Amino acid sequence: MNEVDRKIQAALEACGNQAVTHTKQNIDKAGRVDTGTMMNSITHQVQDDVCYIGTNVEYAVYQEYGTKTIKPAHFLKDAMQNNLDEYKAIIESNLKG
Repeated sequence: MNEVDRKIQAALEACGNQAVTHTKQNIDKAGRVDTGTMMNSITHQVQDDVCYIGTNVEYAVYQEYGTKTIKPAHFLKDAMQNNLDEYKAIIESNLKG
């Protein structure tokens, strides 16, 4: 792996860690914490120059998008969209450093 690839991987890891933090904060703000299982399941994985954020908790999709009886929380979507400038700054900082 060359130096640029290492910097890209480091930037994606840093963005992933920050996105996990933002997602957990959004779950808490939305009042979607009962047992903490969903919040504690939020993780990230960097693979092939892509950073994936998510959970393996089956009911998380209903919390994210809502149902007839559950209002959508959009904790994942908002963690990404509301922090784009921060993620951009993380990437720029890692690539310069």
